[in-house]
Amino acid sequence: MFCSREPSPLRSLDSDVDGSALRTVVDTHMHVWPAESVRHPRSGVPHPWTPDPHPIEAILPILRRYHVETAIQVTPSYMGADNAYGIEVARRFPRRLLVLARFDVLQPNLRTHLAKLFETEGVIGVRLTVFKEQDAGILESRGFAELL
Repeated sequence: MFCSREPSPLRSLDSDVDGSALRTVVDTHMHVWPAESVRHPRSGVPHPWTPDPHPIEAILPILRRYHVETAIQVTPSYMGADNAYGIEVARRFPRRLLVLARFDVLQPNLRTHLAKLFETEGVIGVRLTVFKEQDAGILESRGFAELL
């Protein structure tokens, strides 16, 4: 799921010269992640998926093979609210890769933080993941509904 108050950066269906529709293929939920490094630490969190790492360079040939014009990268949950790699890749491959960013519901000044995320090049929305029942209570207490 994602939401954005801006028009979608994805183009609408076009017509070919003969009037037949051209299809735009969009992968709406994929993940990329780098090898652990100083720039991308894991904090000892084990990685649940394989192969590891799973960089954009491994994904591009797959996108080409299946004629995927745009892919929306969802920051993997193990990375928490660290969207740095997805944003870095979106800047390297504009319009080819877009980011559905995660955010920390406990972030001070949440409204400002979300506004900055939406201003970030390549970010088209945010993903809210609630793992525990008490997380929902945090959202209610922070006035999250007012932000939508």
